[in-house]
Amino acid sequence: MSTSEVLDTVPEFENLWREIRRFPVRVQVEEWARFYGARWPELFVKQTESYRSSRVSWRRVAETRVFPNLPARWSRIVAARRSLRSVIPSVDARVRARLGFRHPVVHILHVGIGCGAGWATKYGGRPAILYGLENAAELGWTGSPRLAAHVAHELAHLAHSDLRERAGRGGLERVRGAYGQLYVEGFATRMEAEGLGRSRSGGSERDIGWSRWCRDHEGELASRFLGTVRRHRSVRRFFGSWYQVGGHVETGYWLGERVIRSWESSRTLREIATLPQRSIRVLVGESLRAGRWRTGAARPDNV
Repeated sequence: MSTSEVLDTVPEFENLWREIRRFPVRVQVEEWARFYGARWPELFVKQTESYRSSRVSWRRVAETRVFPNLPARWSRIVAARRSLRSVIPSVDARVRARLGFRHPVVHILHVGIGCGAGWATKYGGRPAILYGLENAAELGWTGSPRLAAHVAHELAHLAHSDLRERAGRGGLERVRGAYGQLYVEGFATRMEAEGLGRSRSGGSERDIGWSRWCRDHEGELASRFLGTVRRHRSVRRFFGSWYQVGGHVETGYWLGERVIRSWESSRTLREIATLPQRSIRVLVGESLRAGRWRTGAARPDNV
């Protein structure tokens, strides 16, 4: 299995940040754009295009949600970077071997504009994970255990996409809609545990209070998700770190994992990973409406 690599842009950006941190926010954003646009243009374009495709101004988000908070969060950015550098090599090797994903991965650490703490994608034509340390700092993800689970989650997305491509289903970009998002994130959350050889996923380790609340409100979460879909509204509040359900963020990861686990008594993980799009829509809807949560006894070599 080829070795993955780490592209760490943070030290260079930190040098720039020391010079501009007392400048007006608008100027900071311009300097950020000039810096990343010149040094790592593909990384810059991926982030800005993600906002343009959603018809959102990336500058407005950067100037109102991201850069005003960087000074207070910089120590957490440094801590998150340190933890990621320490866990990526071992987690990458272990998870890729366990999930049978043999392609080397480019792990890119950067300070971005709020596109997410992790983004499984391609960079330079290769499988890659973009780690937005501004989002990791916002979430308080600075410790090695939490970030190891985070790395495993994003690697699971890459492995899942590869499995679907090899099965003739196309990559994860072919899995669309709200039910598709719940399935994709639920599967990756489930595979955090499988990849790290744990009995529980990293999602349930984020915070004891978060886990307990999600467990106690499973039925309510399912009903809210179904209601949101029926009203044709965005389900981002179940996944985005800037949105909440019942005072808690990212509850969709918990709900999605529970749906995936409920299928394991009748399907292998490989079968779950390669379900057709139509089956995903039907099964997720049925599971949410039924609310019968059963944990199957999946085997690691089923993936």
